[in-house]
Amino acid sequence: VTHVVTSSNPQALAKRTHKYFLGVLHGQWVVTSNWVKRSLESRAVAAEAAFEVAGDTQGKLGGPAQGRAHRARRLPPLLQGWRVYLEGGCWIPPKDDVGALVVAAGGRLLSRPPVTVDADVPGGTVRLICTHTGIQHARLAANQLVAPGDDVLTKPPGKDGESCGKASPSKKVVTDVLLVSSQWLLDSISTCSIKPVSDYAV
Repeated sequence: VTHVVTSSNPQALAKRTHKYFLGVLHGQWVVTSNWVKRSLESRAVAAEAAFEVAGDTQGKLGGPAQGRAHRARRLPPLLQGWRVYLEGGCWIPPKDDVGALVVAAGGRLLSRPPVTVDADVPGGTVRLICTHTGIQHARLAANQLVAPGDDVLTKPPGKDGESCGKASPSKKVVTDVLLVSSQWLLDSISTCSIKPVSDYAV
């Protein structure tokens, strides 16, 4: 696939569809339907730049152009090195579609809340739980994260208030888990740029 043709408003802004997200991630030309009309009228492939979608209708601009630049520079996939768990059961877009986008962006999709952090992941690991609903459950899962580091006491404490024991020498309890709104993921993909997670913390 070289082009994604989508409908747009007069400002050349498109709705966030699965097709739109994939076009941005893969660095394809994302153009309006007018590009097809012009090509048919001239019986030749029209120059795409004049028909490129400017962004999405939620106000995130420049995604298609950024996606093409990302591909042209042969940069790593957007979510390479990220491990993502999708919390909650009621998602818009559908949760399966969002999971497919995580994989298409080079991320690792987790089927259950993370318990340990792999020491061989670049940078230790970026710990991320995207949540749409069930925030309290996600916070509880976040408290169980362990990461490379010094030998420390594990959680949760025993009935007497003391630790239940010690973690292995290569792990430590992590309390700074990244728990963010699902909007962080969609905005990052739509613009082909990692957004500050602090702006989407829940």
